[in-house]
Amino acid sequence: MNKLVNLGLLLLISYPYFAWSESSEKVEVFLQQIDLKKFSDDIKKIKEFKKIDEIDELNYDLKPFFKNLRYWYYFDEENFYSEFRHKLNLNFKETEIDELIQFTKNPFVVKMLNKLILRRDLFKFSNNIINYNYKYPEFAESRYDIMNALYDFIGGDIQSEYTEKKLHQIIGDGKTTLTVLSKSRGEKIFINPNELKNRYNNTKKFIVDAIAFEMRDIRHYEVREFIRLLKKNKKNQLFVQLYANFHFLYMMKYIDKIELDKMNLLKTISTD
Repeated sequence: MNKLVNLGLLLLISYPYFAWSESSEKVEVFLQQIDLKKFSDDIKKIKEFKKIDEIDELNYDLKPFFKNLRYWYYFDEENFYSEFRHKLNLNFKETEIDELIQFTKNPFVVKMLNKLILRRDLFKFSNNIINYNYKYPEFAESRYDIMNALYDFIGGDIQSEYTEKKLHQIIGDGKTTLTVLSKSRGEKIFINPNELKNRYNNTKKFIVDAIAFEMRDIRHYEVREFIRLLKKNKKNQLFVQLYANFHFLYMMKYIDKIELDKMNLLKTISTD
């Protein structure tokens, strides 16, 4: 498919004559409708707990966050929410927000967006990038082809570019171990620069495989239907690209920062 815009500029693009009040009720309705408000609220709630066994069935909706409880501790959910709201205001007219509200009134669309973007385990993905032993499961060629199409629709080149830069830096540093986030409160993993060069040379396939893995319980016809819906409206495509890559880059920046600055502090937070 043709690129809608230069993907490298997508998250920076700004049209002052599109600007409108950030207090608009419409954009708040939209952010609630795509579950972004709930996502932000859930992260705020999860940080109130210090141990997993403190969380009872009344907080069932928080369960998806359990496995990464410690790693959300320094996440600024209010900034995350407000920055994305700001990106919407910069890139879409109010009438286009109306169209996006109509697009995401379909529960199927929200389900796909959540699976593909909001509920993706990027903590695990970040580890997988540098774990040279890790390999995503093989998929049938037909499945890979449709995931490759999905990669194009979400502007996956941005995610490939980030991954290439990270791998290039690690390979260039020549380190043999790195400390990364893990369920064991930060662990050192071995680095094999030669093996990582192979990943660096096949970054797009690595990202497509990662997307396919996240979508593994989504049926083939559902992915095709989602792509069909995206094809109907270029503004919907632009929104999905913005959403997918804002979330990806924000989370990767956060993970990089806490691995660099907060690892020792994270070790003191009990989540047993």
